[in-house]
Amino acid sequence: MILAGFLTHDGGLSWDFISYSTEEQGGFDIMPSSVRISENELLTTIRTRNKDGMDLISSYRSEDNGKNWKRLKDPAPYTGSAGSPPALIKLKEGRLALGYIYRSNFGSRVHVRFNEDNGETWKDEITLRSGDGASRDVGYPRIAQRKDGKIVMVYYWNHALDADKKPFRFIASTIFDPADYK
Repeated sequence: MILAGFLTHDGGLSWDFISYSTEEQGGFDIMPSSVRISENELLTTIRTRNKDGMDLISSYRSEDNGKNWKRLKDPAPYTGSAGSPPALIKLKEGRLALGYIYRSNFGSRVHVRFNEDNGETWKDEITLRSGDGASRDVGYPRIAQRKDGKIVMVYYWNHALDADKKPFRFIASTIFDPADYK
């Protein structure tokens, strides 16, 4: 699947094709999360499954408002069984934060990575939540920065692996201070 970019000038009544941001690769590229880096620069992170079945988050940058895209190093080279959509945000301080879920049949985890060079290199994976019996049926994070500078990541969670808890799904959140990870 190829991810395409479109632009609207009338609030979504009509759309103009701009470009493809990814090339056909034998797997899929879906569920992007994008930010504007500067007046002309865009960065997008994408839930990707390669032709070999490996799930990861890939990234691409455009320096001409989406007309052309360059693939960057994968910010999350493995996201477990069935992958995770990315949740990307540009922080008030200028760094980027990428939230995602590592899905596993043996306990899923919530992660974040930070970036200080507009998507070129990503810091080590930081685990924000783990060890509470989450099955592989979790995910779809969204991320926002609060007025106090803290980040809130919202996602759905499922405690099906914890025999001491009645299995159920629920909307969960993790709140953390990005200043703790500099």
